[in-house]
Amino acid sequence: HRCAVCSPTNWAESLVLCFLASLYGCRAMPYSSGTYESGALHVGDFSLSSNLLGKLSTETKLHPSSITGLKLSPGEKIWDTYVVRAQNPGNFEVGDVRIQWAYKGCSQPAGVHSALQCAPQQVSVIGKQSGSFVGPYQTEAGDVLELLYEGTHSAESIFEQEHSSNAALTWLLRFVGWLMMFIAFNLITSIITNLTSYIPFLGALINFGVFLLNLSLSISLSLFVIALGWLRYRPVLAFTLLAIGSLPYILAAAKSPSKGQEEED
Repeated sequence: HRCAVCSPTNWAESLVLCFLASLYGCRAMPYSSGTYESGALHVGDFSLSSNLLGKLSTETKLHPSSITGLKLSPGEKIWDTYVVRAQNPGNFEVGDVRIQWAYKGCSQPAGVHSALQCAPQQVSVIGKQSGSFVGPYQTEAGDVLELLYEGTHSAESIFEQEHSSNAALTWLLRFVGWLMMFIAFNLITSIITNLTSYIPFLGALINFGVFLLNLSLSISLSLFVIALGWLRYRPVLAFTLLAIGSLPYILAAAKSPSKGQEEED
């Protein structure tokens, strides 16, 4: 049996194929998959860095019949957009071979001698220009600015999209951080809830109080951490978050009677 060169549609299919390949004693694949970059990729008169080229996302499948000079080995045939070596294409088994080509960022006009003909693709790039080379730009904040969007976009629209995606990621990370902190407080106080869970009514009341305490602590500490991150760049926002995070404890301290009042009573 020959090991299969497959393109699984999901991780479960990949896991099953790997298990079957080991079960049938496969040792080596006849072909290996790979990604190749042209040595002369340009956008107009400019060449781009490898990081910018890696941001090309639209992948176009290439039909084998459109590849100039493609020669099939004995037993291979074209099926759909694949070159296959199988007894029953469409119902692949372990040992079958399935090969497919795809390209990204092609701009080879018709009439030019090449094995690949495709329509020109437009991209919008933001980076640092050094002569005819466009690469990363180091910002004053220490970040690297190197953006590529497929299609024609203005600089304003690109920065708006980046800002939106960064904001969404930031809020997601903040939520994950709060959730982990909340879970940690629940684990720390679980001994209290476990000991009091056997007490009727009072145990449920204590557990609810512990839950509120953990929720309050996790929210406040999350606000403190966020405020520390903003302290240098947006101090007003940072101090506002610190005040909001401290507000429950300030109110609790203000409502609790002082020692002098207790002695007078």
